[in-house]
Amino acid sequence: MCAAFNDNQNPIWTFGYTPAKAIFYVLRVRSVNDAGEHSPESAFVELQVDD
Repeated sequence: MCAAFNDNQNPIWTFGYTPAKAIFYVLRVRSVNDAGEHSPESAFVELQVDD
């Protein structure tokens, strides 16, 4: 983990993604803390990709 962040901050992550086709996608993410423990619940982001 970057030393500039602590447990009370929310870093902003970005990534590149090229969908295989125009369809509805659900991106599921979970955080991991400094001890390597995963968050108990996933967060979901919905993506509607159009032609």
